[in-house]
Amino acid sequence: MNRPIPYVNRLVKLKEIEITDTHHLLNLRGIKPITARLMEHADPVLINHSKSARMREDRNSQITHDNQLLLDKIDCIRRKKVQPMAEREERPRGNKSLNMPFRKRQ
Repeated sequence: MNRPIPYVNRLVKLKEIEITDTHHLLNLRGIKPITARLMEHADPVLINHSKSARMREDRNSQITHDNQLLLDKIDCIRRKKVQPMAEREERPRGNKSLNMPFRKRQ
């Protein structure tokens, strides 16, 4: 296990913490930022996307696609020329009851 070293002297502990902090600050100052120019082989948009963000983006794109299909269907239906009720042909209706022929046979 990675246990901390027990310190007998508090001043020694503070001095070592100060030394590690200064090393850490020096390392932070030496860090150079990674830019898209240095990473031309990678797609800069897809860097560091979490799985949930990708799933949410896929779901939103699927919803957008489905909505577009529904809007196209609605638009197609609205553009159809519908005949008014008076101009529609009256079709002769058959028997109103499906039991009528059976009852006549009885």
